[in-house]
Amino acid sequence: MKRFFTLLVVALAAISCSQKESMEELTARVFERAAAQVKYMDTCLDPIAASKGEAVLPRSINPDGTFWVSNHLWWCSGFFPGTLWYVYEYTGDEAVKALAQNYYGIRDVQLIRAVGLDIEGADPEEIIKAELDSISSSNFSLFPL
Repeated sequence: MKRFFTLLVVALAAISCSQKESMEELTARVFERAAAQVKYMDTCLDPIAASKGEAVLPRSINPDGTFWVSNHLWWCSGFFPGTLWYVYEYTGDEAVKALAQNYYGIRDVQLIRAVGLDIEGADPEEIIKAELDSISSSNFSLFPL
């Protein structure tokens, strides 16, 4: 019996060691899952935004499984757009990039309007477009080397 348990422990140890994934594989798997989740989250947020008549950002999940959303005034309103940029930078997924630009732009256009920022009469959408263009350029990196 003692021999059986020893062989069982050795076999389990060998199996667990042989199925280990590298950090690169783990990271790729996690980011691919994150990309799928943020795309799905966007499809869930669209109807909420339409019913509220304003752009919404995810805040948390209610006990019943529905999204608890916020507007641009919540102090964490930049977390979701920032997460989208991180996921895009790692995966290179253009659909995630479009979501990042959309949520980042909506947030900032709303903030500019909320505080009444007027940079020499510039259109807020043009300010954001210029900012998004600079962020989307090839020299921008969220993970500087």
